[in-house]
Amino acid sequence: MLSGRRMVTSTHKRSKPKRIHAAYGAFVPNRAVLLARHLFASTAVLFMSLAFVSLSGCAIQGFPSRGQQSPGTTRIVMGDTNDIYAAIDLCATASQLAILRSTIIDTDPTTKHIRYELVTISDETATVEVRMPRSSSQSDSPPSCQPVPITITARIRAQGDQAWEERFLAAMQRRLGQLQGVDSAPIRGFGDLNTK
Repeated sequence: MLSGRRMVTSTHKRSKPKRIHAAYGAFVPNRAVLLARHLFASTAVLFMSLAFVSLSGCAIQGFPSRGQQSPGTTRIVMGDTNDIYAAIDLCATASQLAILRSTIIDTDPTTKHIRYELVTISDETATVEVRMPRSSSQSDSPPSCQPVPITITARIRAQGDQAWEERFLAAMQRRLGQLQGVDSAPIRGFGDLNTK
């Protein structure tokens, strides 16, 4: 019996994966290997899809969808004229814009007119024009302690984007309100840009 067991043991061979040679000599693995590869590929696609959805969700939350075309949106806000650049700098960042340059347009002796050129996160043009009354004194603007009506016109994207423009102007109104009558103020209502 012992020899019989040895005979059985010695004659038993571990089965190897069958290999099928297809046309042109290509190697075709057996069904188990194909199933494993398919499972790996499906898992990779699933992870990529989840990553894309997550990134899309972040983009949708922070990036405004394309709004109705507009020739530009205008809002009159009360604020200190000395706070304009600080407010635009913050609100541009909060609205996913970046300031490229600013130009003072001297066409009206009673009104100070500043034109800001910006670029969007999607590499499109944007402009913000600010008009505020000049002081009767030698300085260009009234003292910062006296809020005045400031006319702000925003045009974002070549064809305009009313929803994005309204979002920017609302941020400007909020920040100028926070800075009225003070030299500095905590940033509130700007999400991740809020001061701690």
